[in-house]
Amino acid sequence: MEHDQEKISFSHALSLFTDEQYPFAYIEKKSSIDHTCKLYLTDDTSSYNFDSINLKKNQYFGYISFEGVETFFNVKKAYQFDFEFNNTLKALDIKNVHQKDEWDKYLTESKEFFEKYTNLKKIVLHRRVDLFFGKNLKIDELLKSLPQINPNQHFFIFKNFEEYYISYSPETLINVFENELHTMSLAGTFPRSDDFKKDQELEDTLLHDKKNVLEQKIVTDNIIRDLEKYCTEIKSSAPYIFKQKHVQHIATDIIAQIKRSDVFKLIRKLHPTPALNGEPKELASKIILEIEKIPRNYYGGAFGILNNKRLHLIVGIRSFFFKNHSSSVTLFGGCGILPESNALDEWNETLNKMNSFIKHFNNNAKVN
Repeated sequence: MEHDQEKISFSHALSLFTDEQYPFAYIEKKSSIDHTCKLYLTDDTSSYNFDSINLKKNQYFGYISFEGVETFFNVKKAYQFDFEFNNTLKALDIKNVHQKDEWDKYLTESKEFFEKYTNLKKIVLHRRVDLFFGKNLKIDELLKSLPQINPNQHFFIFKNFEEYYISYSPETLINVFENELHTMSLAGTFPRSDDFKKDQELEDTLLHDKKNVLEQKIVTDNIIRDLEKYCTEIKSSAPYIFKQKHVQHIATDIIAQIKRSDVFKLIRKLHPTPALNGEPKELASKIILEIEKIPRNYYGGAFGILNNKRLHLIVGIRSFFFKNHSSSVTLFGGCGILPESNALDEWNETLNKMNSFIKHFNNNAKVN
């Protein structure tokens, strides 16, 4: 794809996105106040090796990495369009995929691993909630009913034949323009309040909460250690509160200088960060799989578009999965587990992270 991006209508964009001749496609919107999205249509092969890719001006490739597999997609066409939000779909039933007793077992097993491995600092567990709509849906019906995009969210939809992964992520994995790199450490979570004073109190409590401060510091320290192998002039901000609609987090912004030839070496070292995995990473990965016993697939993967100057990868969280012509979507919510974690607190944290979708599709929903 070596031409400028034409502006098209929302209906035209959906028609192209769902067209069977494009088995892989990607919609994205970076965090901003407008609703302008970009649509990338890729070819039907994914066997690209980045070392063999010679990027030219205005040539784009899609990139995804999940479950340890890295894939590049050659972008054949790209367009701009304004997303339109209708909210006509309503979920009729909501069910926890993981029940509370199963979640309690997760936490019990986690504590046993912390006792067994004294070097284990943190693991990240997740659970799922299914929303049922009472009828089989086509993907275009679902896309027309998506929640509004908030300015501090990175929105993307990844299409893999009949599978669709939709994310409203707050988290940038890596953003590189020429030789300048931006990333962030995002961890530690408290709910929001509609009352301004109460919300400020929650913010102050989060910034001084021992468990959450430590959880976020583990992520920050690990990211900086990984950057030190490939980057120079590393600078980090003081921790601050990053607010979403239903939750707020502790965040640290990090910038550095990097050679373009080292970018993917860093990504392979960096992803997944302890915000999605744990610390130490390899041990955490083995423990997570032993506890959860199911692959995460797209959840927590890295997704994005690159050209000869820029690479911006988003962490696939605050997300849900849909298979075309099915009657339900599956929501994902994760949380960082430390030795002192409480099962009920972590259960509620995952619910708060999924609440924006639950409330959007059924404002009267009660999920225990």
